[in-house]
Amino acid sequence: MKTIKGKDVRRIRELLGLTQSELAKKLGYRRYQTISEFENDKKQMPERFKMLLRSLFASEQARKANEG
Repeated sequence: MKTIKGKDVRRIRELLGLTQSELAKKLGYRRYQTISEFENDKKQMPERFKMLLRSLFASEQARKANEG
């Protein structure tokens, strides 16, 4: 499985149409700054975050496919 880097987090967030704050809330983080730190490779992403991000992206893609 491909390693998720900061630029990937930003790309996924933008594809989902979410702000850093919205993504933080959806993934159970209190601070949007944490998302910023991940996106800018200033903080190491825990495996839990990567798993939740992949899951959120997959579920949103499935939802969109079912709508159209």
